[in-house]
Amino acid sequence: MKRFILLISLITLINQSTAAQQLSLSPTSIIAWGVTPVTAKAELSWQSLSVIWIGPHRAQTDRHGSVYSGTNTGVFWHPLQKEIGRLTLTGGAGIFKQPFPNDSHTRLNASLKADLRVTDTFSITYAHISNAFTGKLNAGVDNLSLTITLN
Repeated sequence: MKRFILLISLITLINQSTAAQQLSLSPTSIIAWGVTPVTAKAELSWQSLSVIWIGPHRAQTDRHGSVYSGTNTGVFWHPLQKEIGRLTLTGGAGIFKQPFPNDSHTRLNASLKADLRVTDTFSITYAHISNAFTGKLNAGVDNLSLTITLN
């Protein structure tokens, strides 16, 4: 409930700006570049900044014995952006509160996104987050999200 109240508060605060804000929700991850399974993600973006909440549906253990569980929060900056018609490609990096997805990894991660606008309000977003091989392991996570543009 606290996270929901925080999310609504952030939306209200950001909504006072004239720049477009986006809320992306993904109920689970997919296996693509990343291999981290069953991971939900919510992302609130304003211009090139994003706040991400991410966590698995159930506790998992990697091959080094590190456990991946609970929700992690990160702040990301996506300064690289290219628009091609209805497709927007972005890239950047961010830092999580704790190593992501667990202690075998790092707090600093890279992020790539491809956003396909369906309408002015809705889009489908593919996102990849990983440590780009800077940790002991590079599990990474891939999500398909429904994205709502609030402005």
